[in-house]
Amino acid sequence: METLQLGNNYVGDASIVLLADALKRNRGLKQLYLGYNCVSHVGLASLVDALLVNPNITHLDLSGNKFFSQRSMRLLQKLIRYNTSLEEIGLENCFSPGQQAELLAQAVRNNITLKTIRTTTIRRRELARELSEDARRAMQFY
Repeated sequence: METLQLGNNYVGDASIVLLADALKRNRGLKQLYLGYNCVSHVGLASLVDALLVNPNITHLDLSGNKFFSQRSMRLLQKLIRYNTSLEEIGLENCFSPGQQAELLAQAVRNNITLKTIRTTTIRRRELARELSEDARRAMQFY
């Protein structure tokens, strides 16, 4: 199986923690869709740890999960900065307006594999302003 679509199932943190444990061992999965599942920083922490160990996930959708805390932002920054396989990440409707775009910008500065960040509530202009010219050209913002 290369794609796992669990979006809109509201599975919550406990299920994401179990899934994250399985992801550490699964090397075939390439696309993981976890949008709108009531995931907080608790589930996100387990998921980030798993995705730093699993180098095969290229597409990750976390849209609609409410990552309002600074802890969540730091976890996402860690994932984007250190995961070397992600090509696309969906973060639509994850943040409150005005949250610190520079946290994500700092993370993508050194990530050469990430090509697409899908977001709606991060101010795209702020994020793009924080990136180098080369990074802006290489990435797409939706």
